[in-house]
Amino acid sequence: MKKNLMEGERKQIVEELCTHAFEGNAETVIDILTYQPQLLNNQNARGQTALYCASHAGHTNIVLWLLNQKYIDVNIQNVSHGGTALHAASFNAHAEIVALLLKREANREVLNKKGLTPKQEAKGAILDVYGFYEDDQKKLASIFPIVNQLKKA
Repeated sequence: MKKNLMEGERKQIVEELCTHAFEGNAETVIDILTYQPQLLNNQNARGQTALYCASHAGHTNIVLWLLNQKYIDVNIQNVSHGGTALHAASFNAHAEIVALLLKREANREVLNKKGLTPKQEAKGAILDVYGFYEDDQKKLASIFPIVNQLKKA
């Protein structure tokens, strides 16, 4: 049941949503967004969305669920530093999440406020994920079978 929220209430729920996404509380994230789907792409006071928080913390199950939501925007930039969920997952070396975001066509060229793309933020083996994506999408899916769980956009 969707409920109209006052601005203060909306901000509080978005803070809670992002906290739960960061902490890996999938059931709570799903509950909040089931009842308040309009909050899917909202940013907290630090400019983070639930997708950004889950991507940063490495919670693949939450990221997959969020990416399967019809109106998810994978390219929202954090207002404080300009990073996207792909920047966060790349910087923190979360390979499966990088693969999921790439498969969902996250923008690989967007610059954060340091002037870096997500790939430039990547470390070590994460660079291989970009290579698989750029060279052979089937290979990406064979190495990261979770990408096959994405619904058609």
